[in-house]
Amino acid sequence: MKFASRYSVTGVKSGIKFVDPSATLQSFKDDADINCIIARYENTGVLVDPTVPVSRTPEFGDFSEMPSYQDAQNVIIAARNAFDALPSKIRERFNNDPAAYFDFVRSLKEGSEEFDEAISLGIVNKPVDSSHEVSSRSVEDSSKEVTS
Repeated sequence: MKFASRYSVTGVKSGIKFVDPSATLQSFKDDADINCIIARYENTGVLVDPTVPVSRTPEFGDFSEMPSYQDAQNVIIAARNAFDALPSKIRERFNNDPAAYFDFVRSLKEGSEEFDEAISLGIVNKPVDSSHEVSSRSVEDSSKEVTS
């Protein structure tokens, strides 16, 4: 006597049938085949066909002062951690996007509406009114009067 289980073979499986035409362009087959690429290099000595225009122009320059990939990733992580440490009210204002927050803070100018918003959010401190400050010259003059 046979019993059925999930592992029992119950007939022939039909498999998947593809009825739509393929969306893959076969005209690029040789450009993607590593054997064709190496054969082209052996014949011409060039990996890329120089007669085909390149979509990007190469950039030349001294990039020795650029940080390493690891250093750049560490900067990104530090920025993300600093943003995540902000109160949720501030993060929500910038749609939880650290780049939007840092762009906002970088473009702040004293006296602008954005600066006032930054003060109300608590991002920057309210500037101290300098009209009430005592000049250092008047302090020196007053000390001379006291000693004489």
